Amino acid sequence: MSQAKLLLTLKSYVDGHIQSVKDLIASLELKHGRDGKDGKDGIAKDGKDGLNGRDGLNGKDGKDGKAGKDGKDGKDGISVVDAEVDLDSHLTLTLSDGNVIDAGSLESLLGGDSGGSVYRTNTRVVDYKRSWVDYAYNWTVEPVSLGAVEGGEKFEYTYLNGTLYRFVPSPYVPTQDAFYKDTNLTDLVATRGGII
Repeated sequence: MSQAKLLLTLKSYVDGHIQSVKDLIASLELKHGRDGKDGKDGIAKDGKDGLNGRDGLNGKDGKDGKAGKDGKDGKDGISVVDAEVDLDSHLTLTLSDGNVIDAGSLESLLGGDSGGSVYRTNTRVVDYKRSWVDYAYNWTVEPVSLGAVEGGEKFEYTYLNGTLYRFVPSPYVPTQDAFYKDTNLTDLVATRGGII
């Protein structure tokens, strides 16, 4: 006999008995019995944890979010705008923010007894001739005016390895603005408007 038939037969049997009991109860006149005493409170006990459920199916990927706004432009960086070798053979770098940095002595790179007129790069030897700019900006002591002279004014410039004298013409003429080794302004070193 199949399980389904067996269950049907059992159900029919039970249903019949239930109906008989219902009929019997209906025919009896029942009296109300005494109420029983309240039972004691039961003790609550935690049941055992159930087994872990199976992992769910992987969900679908969500939609891409909207692109964020462009960030603000960063601040400008600082670059080297000029590099010079001064009288004491120091490399001086001028930065775009106006700062001037003494990068140190190039003495170890200089050749022979040239007094700093030759320096070496990675690929060649270069003859470096100092310019008016080197003398005008790389002094170690604030330049001092020595007073008016014919045609302009004379200044004393002090460097780590010596002193030079500058003649500034009045009215100003760039080609006459020059540095000299002597206070009499006869031993010319460099002019602003030309190459010595």
